[in-house]
Amino acid sequence: MAEDSSGISRDLAALAREVGLSERSLFRNFQKETGLSPGQWRRQMQVLRSLELLAKGRSVTETSFEVGYESVGAFIRAFRQTLGVTPTEYVYQQRSS
Repeated sequence: MAEDSSGISRDLAALAREVGLSERSLFRNFQKETGLSPGQWRRQMQVLRSLELLAKGRSVTETSFEVGYESVGAFIRAFRQTLGVTPTEYVYQQRSS
């Protein structure tokens, strides 16, 4: 179950073993209950946490690493895919309103 390169599939495998399910069953149950894949859910949580950090004045670079991305570019792409703007554009819009 290769969800993404951030280690989530490894985490799912460990969790599945812990609760006595196959990784596939855990994945299906998670998706059924939340409407999101574990990777989509993780991205949502990372973006929500990044909004908090950016609001506190953290830089995009600091924020990207703190929420678990291995590169700033990957963080910016995920942020833009989720919110439609880059982190810098988001901060600018928030400060302008």
